[in-house]
Amino acid sequence: MRKFLPAFAIVAVAACDPNDALDPRQEAPFPDPPPGAVAVQFALIDEAHTTFISGIPDARRDVIRTQEEWEAFWDEFQANRLPQTDPPAVDFSTQMVIVATMGTRNTGGYEITVEDMFDDAGTLIVQVLQASPGGGCLTTQALTAPATAVAVSAVDGDPEFVEADLMRDC
Repeated sequence: MRKFLPAFAIVAVAACDPNDALDPRQEAPFPDPPPGAVAVQFALIDEAHTTFISGIPDARRDVIRTQEEWEAFWDEFQANRLPQTDPPAVDFSTQMVIVATMGTRNTGGYEITVEDMFDDAGTLIVQVLQASPGGGCLTTQALTAPATAVAVSAVDGDPEFVEADLMRDC
């Protein structure tokens, strides 16, 4: 019996490696961007750009354009963290922040990311990937609230969010 338990533990960990299933190009493709759309550079916000334990209970797709909005969001974003920190610096004279949240989930294994952005004749297209655990995945049995925030050059108008869902197969 002693030889069986370590082997089982290795198989369980290897079978549920979250990095194995997060290739959205193969498993959850986005539609091709419109002809002539240009890729837009963006940056994850600080080391806390993505979290599984944000304090944001609802699904959102937001654009933050002011320091005041950013500070209010950051308070919610890190509400479940100790110690809490000041929001990372964002130059709102040239940048804005794109936010994507999944809302509260009953278990772990969920993740949300901004995969790509494109400029289509002045419309910012934001590709958001939501990953969920499959039925065979071992997950943390605790409430989670995945969220992410990225900085991008400011543009006028509201972005168009394009969604894709990915079910991990553990």
